[in-house]
Amino acid sequence: MHHFMMGVNFVVQSSALRYLSYRNAEVRAMGEAEVDMNLLRRFTDNEHGYSDDYMNWFWEVLNEMSEDDKQLYLKFVNSRSKLTTNPSGEPRRHKICSCYGGDARLPLSHTCFFQIDLPKYSSKDIMRERVLTAIRFCGEIDTD
Repeated sequence: MHHFMMGVNFVVQSSALRYLSYRNAEVRAMGEAEVDMNLLRRFTDNEHGYSDDYMNWFWEVLNEMSEDDKQLYLKFVNSRSKLTTNPSGEPRRHKICSCYGGDARLPLSHTCFFQIDLPKYSSKDIMRERVLTAIRFCGEIDTD
């Protein structure tokens, strides 16, 4: 039990635990169970200047996903299924970068940088199909 409490104290000081409900303690330790796409969008950088219309497609695709697929998206780009925060308590900056290949190419991710390399797709439907294929079949990051 001592080692368990040391781990808990690493995340939340034991003196603060008496002021937290089990739900607040869980959120501090594990993050929110549901992915807040509005929060993710606020902390996203469009690194290579995709047009607003193209970025709207991207956010529509993400917002239309099931909760399971939203978590898979996060795992694809961040290696975790929940939004993570930096030491100041804000979410990490998420980056969207352009890459070559068009409709024939799947998006790539760089989990160390919380980044997706998104090809310029010709339609929102193709974007949805390629993103879903990438996140559902990318394999497990944890197996390296």
